[in-house]
Amino acid sequence: MDNPGGHPAQSAHAGHPEVPCPYCGSSETELFSLFGQQLLTVQYYCNTCHTPFERVKDDDVLEAAGQPWPPQARKEDQP
Repeated sequence: MDNPGGHPAQSAHAGHPEVPCPYCGSSETELFSLFGQQLLTVQYYCNTCHTPFERVKDDDVLEAAGQPWPPQARKEDQP
C-alpha cells in the first residue's frame, strides 16, 4: 500500500484483524499508530474515506504488531 507520509502504517489485511471504518463502513483500513490520544487507543486510517479514527486497544492489535502481552520486564529491571 502507498505510504507517502512515511508513517508506520500496516494493512489490516496483512495479518491484522479487519477493522471497519466507523464513518463509511469500509474494511480498507490500516493501522496508523499503536498510540492514540489515550494510552488505551490505537489509530487507524481509512483508505476509502481518508479519515483517521481511533479504536480501543486489544490483545489482537498488540500481538499483530509484534508487541508481547503482557509486557515483559526489561533486562535492567530483572534481578
